[in-house]
Amino acid sequence: MKLTIREIKVYHNKQDGTPLVTKNGNPYKSVAIVAEEEVLGAIGSKIYVNDFSNETEDWREGTVVELSVEKVDKNGKTYINGRLPKSSGGVSKEEFDNLKLLAEQALNLANTANKRIDEMTKTPMSDNVKSLADEVGLDEDSLPF
Repeated sequence: MKLTIREIKVYHNKQDGTPLVTKNGNPYKSVAIVAEEEVLGAIGSKIYVNDFSNETEDWREGTVVELSVEKVDKNGKTYINGRLPKSSGGVSKEEFDNLKLLAEQALNLANTANKRIDEMTKTPMSDNVKSLADEVGLDEDSLPF
């Protein structure tokens, strides 16, 4: 469901002041928002979102966000929890895009290296050495053979 943030509050600590951390000891933050839209039959309810990978970093009043929401009863109180959409491989979209770009660059580099190896195996060794010397700026007379 798309929601427009009317109010936002970010928590890094529990009520007792201790940092919010996962069972593995990794820090996270809890973000409480109030949306402009009606959520689960109520207007102005706080929606709590746990953010483990900084996906809410750019959220501000007026930001439109995509969340799935559910009512949760805990200790006699009813809360509305929001969940961020699943991202690719447990990383944010930005991280996924960066990883994809790096993978494409690595593949291009590997293809270039393979082509270069193919070229080198089809020409005499002395031509390959001279070609490499030219690439790194060595004079052919400075080669030891």
